[in-house]
Amino acid sequence: MNDIPIAIRVNDMSFFGSEIGRCIFSGVNISIKKGETVVISGPSGCGKTLLLKIISGLSEPASGSITLGGQNLSKLSDKEILKINELSGFVFQDGALISNLNLYDNIALKLRYHTNLCESEINSRIKPWLIQTGLLSHIHDFPAALSINQKKLAGFIRAVINTPEYLYLDEITNNIDLRYFDFIMRTIGNLKKEKVTILFATNNKKVISEISDRVLIVDDGKVRYFGRYNDIFALNDEKLTEILTQNLQ
Repeated sequence: MNDIPIAIRVNDMSFFGSEIGRCIFSGVNISIKKGETVVISGPSGCGKTLLLKIISGLSEPASGSITLGGQNLSKLSDKEILKINELSGFVFQDGALISNLNLYDNIALKLRYHTNLCESEINSRIKPWLIQTGLLSHIHDFPAALSINQKKLAGFIRAVINTPEYLYLDEITNNIDLRYFDFIMRTIGNLKKEKVTILFATNNKKVISEISDRVLIVDDGKVRYFGRYNDIFALNDEKLTEILTQNLQ
Protein backbone atom coordinates (compact mmCIF):
# COMPACT_ATOMS: atom_id res chain seq x y z
CA MET A 1 0.00 0.00 0.00
CA ASN A 2 2.95 2.38 0.57
CA ASP A 3 3.55 2.75 -3.18
CA ILE A 4 -0.06 3.74 -3.89
CA PRO A 5 -0.33 7.50 -4.55
CA ILE A 6 -2.36 9.79 -2.34
CA ALA A 7 -5.66 10.71 -4.04
CA ILE A 8 -7.05 13.06 -1.39
CA ARG A 9 -5.20 15.06 1.23
CA VAL A 10 -6.85 17.26 3.87
CA ASN A 11 -4.28 19.47 5.58
CA ASP A 12 -5.03 21.31 8.84
CA MET A 13 -8.60 22.02 7.71
CA SER A 14 -10.98 24.12 9.78
CA PHE A 15 -14.55 25.15 9.03
CA PHE A 16 -16.58 27.83 10.79
CA GLY A 17 -20.37 27.63 10.73
CA SER A 18 -21.48 31.24 10.38
CA GLU A 19 -25.16 30.42 10.95
CA ILE A 20 -24.49 28.77 14.31
CA GLY A 21 -21.52 30.92 15.25
CA ARG A 22 -19.06 28.19 16.12
CA CYS A 23 -16.22 26.13 14.68
CA ILE A 24 -17.50 22.83 13.25
CA PHE A 25 -14.13 21.36 12.26
CA SER A 26 -10.72 22.25 13.61
CA GLY A 27 -7.26 21.04 12.51
CA VAL A 28 -8.45 18.06 10.45
CA ASN A 29 -5.71 16.08 8.68
CA ILE A 30 -6.56 13.14 6.40
CA SER A 31 -4.72 11.29 3.64
CA ILE A 32 -6.64 8.85 1.43
CA LYS A 33 -4.91 6.63 -1.10
CA LYS A 34 -6.04 6.12 -4.67
CA GLY A 35 -8.63 3.34 -4.89
CA GLU A 36 -9.33 3.38 -1.16
CA THR A 37 -12.87 3.18 0.22
CA VAL A 38 -13.24 5.30 3.35
CA VAL A 39 -16.46 5.32 5.36
CA ILE A 40 -17.16 8.48 7.38
CA SER A 41 -19.15 7.70 10.52
CA GLY A 42 -20.19 9.44 13.70
CA PRO A 43 -23.11 10.84 15.70
CA SER A 44 -26.00 12.59 13.97
CA GLY A 45 -25.08 16.22 13.32
CA CYS A 46 -21.33 15.65 13.66
CA GLY A 47 -20.67 16.95 10.13
CA LYS A 48 -20.40 13.83 7.96
CA THR A 49 -22.20 15.48 5.04
CA LEU A 50 -20.28 18.74 5.48
CA LEU A 51 -16.95 16.89 5.46
CA LEU A 52 -17.91 15.23 2.16
CA LYS A 53 -18.80 18.61 0.68
CA ILE A 54 -15.55 20.20 1.84
CA ILE A 55 -13.37 17.38 0.51
CA SER A 56 -15.20 17.33 -2.84
CA GLY A 57 -14.89 21.11 -3.24
CA LEU A 58 -18.61 21.88 -2.85
CA SER A 59 -17.92 23.84 0.35
CA GLU A 60 -14.84 25.92 1.10
CA PRO A 61 -12.97 25.55 4.41
CA ALA A 62 -12.13 28.55 6.57
CA SER A 63 -8.48 27.51 6.63
CA GLY A 64 -6.20 24.68 5.57
CA SER A 65 -6.15 22.98 2.18
CA ILE A 66 -7.84 20.20 0.23
CA THR A 67 -5.75 18.45 -2.41
CA LEU A 68 -7.23 16.10 -5.01
CA GLY A 69 -4.84 14.24 -7.27
CA GLY A 70 -2.03 16.58 -6.25
CA GLN A 71 -4.04 19.74 -7.03
CA ASN A 72 -4.84 22.24 -4.29
CA LEU A 73 -8.51 23.11 -4.85
CA SER A 74 -8.14 26.64 -3.50
CA LYS A 75 -5.56 27.48 -6.16
CA LEU A 76 -7.52 26.18 -9.17
CA SER A 77 -9.37 28.30 -11.72
CA ASP A 78 -13.08 27.76 -12.41
CA LYS A 79 -12.14 25.84 -15.55
CA GLU A 80 -9.77 23.59 -13.60
CA ILE A 81 -12.44 23.00 -10.92
CA LEU A 82 -14.84 21.96 -13.70
CA LYS A 83 -12.31 19.37 -14.88
CA ILE A 84 -12.09 18.00 -11.33
CA ASN A 85 -15.90 17.83 -11.18
CA GLU A 86 -15.95 15.85 -14.41
CA LEU A 87 -13.85 13.19 -12.65
CA SER A 88 -16.17 13.07 -9.63
CA GLY A 89 -19.56 11.63 -8.75
CA PHE A 90 -21.61 12.88 -5.80
CA VAL A 91 -24.81 11.23 -4.53
CA PHE A 92 -26.84 13.25 -2.03
CA GLN A 93 -29.22 11.79 0.54
CA ASP A 94 -32.30 12.52 -1.57
CA GLY A 95 -30.72 11.82 -4.97
CA ALA A 96 -30.70 15.55 -5.91
CA LEU A 97 -32.52 15.04 -9.19
CA ILE A 98 -33.42 18.08 -11.30
CA SER A 99 -37.15 18.58 -10.91
CA ASN A 100 -37.96 19.56 -14.51
CA LEU A 101 -36.09 16.63 -16.06
CA ASN A 102 -37.49 13.10 -16.23
CA LEU A 103 -35.61 10.16 -14.77
CA TYR A 104 -33.86 9.26 -18.03
CA ASP A 105 -32.69 12.82 -18.72
CA ASN A 106 -31.43 13.17 -15.15
CA ILE A 107 -29.25 10.08 -15.57
CA ALA A 108 -28.13 11.13 -19.06
CA LEU A 109 -27.12 14.62 -17.91
CA LYS A 110 -23.48 13.87 -17.09
CA LEU A 111 -22.96 11.76 -20.21
CA ARG A 112 -24.33 14.56 -22.38
CA TYR A 113 -22.20 17.29 -20.84
CA HIS A 114 -18.96 15.46 -20.04
CA THR A 115 -18.55 12.92 -22.85
CA ASN A 116 -18.63 12.92 -26.65
CA LEU A 117 -21.18 10.11 -26.82
CA CYS A 118 -24.08 10.45 -29.25
CA GLU A 119 -27.66 9.87 -28.08
CA SER A 120 -27.78 6.27 -29.26
CA GLU A 121 -24.55 5.52 -27.39
CA ILE A 122 -25.89 7.25 -24.27
CA ASN A 123 -29.06 5.15 -24.48
CA SER A 124 -26.99 1.96 -24.83
CA ARG A 125 -24.98 2.97 -21.77
CA ILE A 126 -28.03 3.79 -19.62
CA LYS A 127 -30.50 1.03 -20.56
CA PRO A 128 -28.71 -1.91 -18.88
CA TRP A 129 -28.66 0.01 -15.58
CA LEU A 130 -32.38 0.70 -15.82
CA ILE A 131 -33.12 -2.95 -16.55
CA GLN A 132 -30.98 -4.15 -13.62
CA THR A 133 -32.73 -1.87 -11.18
CA GLY A 134 -36.30 -2.12 -12.45
CA LEU A 135 -36.39 1.58 -13.34
CA LEU A 136 -36.97 1.08 -17.08
CA SER A 137 -40.72 1.62 -16.76
CA HIS A 138 -40.10 4.96 -15.01
CA ILE A 139 -37.87 6.66 -17.60
CA HIS A 140 -40.51 9.28 -18.44
CA ASP A 141 -41.43 9.98 -14.80
CA PHE A 142 -40.38 13.27 -13.24
CA PRO A 143 -38.85 13.33 -9.73
CA ALA A 144 -42.14 14.34 -8.09
CA ALA A 145 -43.65 11.03 -9.23
CA LEU A 146 -40.74 8.89 -7.98
CA SER A 147 -40.28 7.31 -4.56
CA ILE A 148 -37.32 8.40 -2.43
CA ASN A 149 -35.69 5.02 -3.14
CA GLN A 150 -36.03 5.55 -6.89
CA LYS A 151 -34.61 9.07 -6.61
CA LYS A 152 -31.60 7.81 -4.66
CA LEU A 153 -31.01 5.02 -7.16
CA ALA A 154 -31.26 7.35 -10.15
CA GLY A 155 -28.80 9.75 -8.49
CA PHE A 156 -26.45 6.85 -7.79
CA ILE A 157 -26.58 5.60 -11.40
CA ARG A 158 -25.94 9.13 -12.70
CA ALA A 159 -22.85 9.40 -10.48
CA VAL A 160 -21.28 6.05 -11.35
CA ILE A 161 -22.30 5.44 -14.95
CA ASN A 162 -19.04 6.80 -16.37
CA THR A 163 -16.81 5.30 -13.63
CA PRO A 164 -15.57 8.45 -11.84
CA GLU A 165 -12.14 8.74 -10.23
CA TYR A 166 -13.73 10.07 -7.03
CA LEU A 167 -17.11 9.03 -5.67
CA TYR A 168 -18.83 10.74 -2.73
CA LEU A 169 -21.87 9.03 -1.19
CA ASP A 170 -23.99 10.79 1.43
CA GLU A 171 -26.00 8.30 3.53
CA ILE A 172 -27.74 6.92 0.45
CA THR A 173 -28.51 3.52 2.00
CA ASN A 174 -30.60 4.93 4.85
CA ASN A 175 -34.09 3.34 4.81
CA ILE A 176 -33.55 1.95 1.32
CA ASP A 177 -35.16 -1.23 0.00
CA LEU A 178 -33.01 -4.36 0.36
CA ARG A 179 -32.87 -5.01 -3.42
CA TYR A 180 -31.57 -1.48 -4.03
CA PHE A 181 -29.15 -1.78 -1.11
CA ASP A 182 -27.72 -5.00 -2.57
CA PHE A 183 -27.40 -3.37 -6.00
CA ILE A 184 -25.51 -0.41 -4.55
CA MET A 185 -23.19 -2.71 -2.58
CA ARG A 186 -22.44 -4.86 -5.67
CA THR A 187 -21.78 -1.77 -7.76
CA ILE A 188 -19.42 -0.32 -5.16
CA GLY A 189 -17.61 -3.67 -5.11
CA ASN A 190 -17.08 -3.38 -8.87
CA LEU A 191 -15.92 0.23 -8.57
CA LYS A 192 -13.38 -0.81 -5.94
CA LYS A 193 -11.91 -3.22 -8.52
CA GLU A 194 -11.63 -0.25 -10.91
CA LYS A 195 -9.61 1.63 -8.24
CA VAL A 196 -12.21 4.37 -7.76
CA THR A 197 -11.55 6.42 -4.62
CA ILE A 198 -14.75 6.31 -2.57
CA LEU A 199 -15.89 8.34 0.44
CA PHE A 200 -19.15 7.09 1.95
CA ALA A 201 -20.86 8.91 4.84
CA THR A 202 -22.95 6.36 6.72
CA ASN A 203 -23.52 4.67 10.07
CA ASN A 204 -24.60 1.44 8.39
CA LYS A 205 -22.63 -1.36 10.06
CA LYS A 206 -22.90 -3.68 7.05
CA VAL A 207 -21.44 -1.03 4.75
CA ILE A 208 -18.63 -0.26 7.19
CA SER A 209 -17.68 -3.89 7.86
CA GLU A 210 -17.98 -5.18 4.29
CA ILE A 211 -16.69 -2.48 1.93
CA SER A 212 -14.54 -0.03 3.90
CA ASP A 213 -10.77 -0.16 3.73
CA ARG A 214 -10.70 2.33 6.59
CA VAL A 215 -13.33 4.07 8.70
CA LEU A 216 -13.09 7.71 9.73
CA ILE A 217 -15.04 8.49 12.89
CA VAL A 218 -15.89 12.15 13.43
CA ASP A 219 -17.04 13.62 16.74
CA ASP A 220 -17.05 17.10 18.22
CA GLY A 221 -15.30 18.70 15.24
CA LYS A 222 -12.35 16.33 15.19
CA VAL A 223 -11.31 13.00 13.73
CA ARG A 224 -11.73 10.60 16.63
CA TYR A 225 -10.38 7.57 14.72
CA PHE A 226 -9.07 6.82 11.24
CA GLY A 227 -8.11 3.22 10.56
CA ARG A 228 -9.41 -0.27 9.92
CA TYR A 229 -12.80 -1.11 11.37
CA ASN A 230 -11.63 -4.41 12.86
CA ASP A 231 -8.82 -2.64 14.72
CA ILE A 232 -11.14 -0.29 16.64
CA PHE A 233 -12.13 -2.76 19.33
CA ALA A 234 -8.56 -3.57 20.35
CA LEU A 235 -8.03 0.05 21.42
CA ASN A 236 -10.25 -0.21 24.51
CA ASP A 237 -11.27 3.41 23.94
CA GLU A 238 -14.46 3.94 25.97
CA LYS A 239 -15.52 7.09 24.08
CA LEU A 240 -14.99 5.43 20.71
CA THR A 241 -16.91 2.35 21.81
CA GLU A 242 -19.74 4.58 23.03
CA ILE A 243 -19.94 6.39 19.66
CA LEU A 244 -20.10 3.10 17.79
CA THR A 245 -22.62 1.51 20.15
CA GLN A 246 -24.98 4.47 20.00
CA ASN A 247 -24.77 5.22 16.29
CA LEU A 248 -24.07 2.14 14.17
CA GLN A 249 -27.23 0.73 12.61
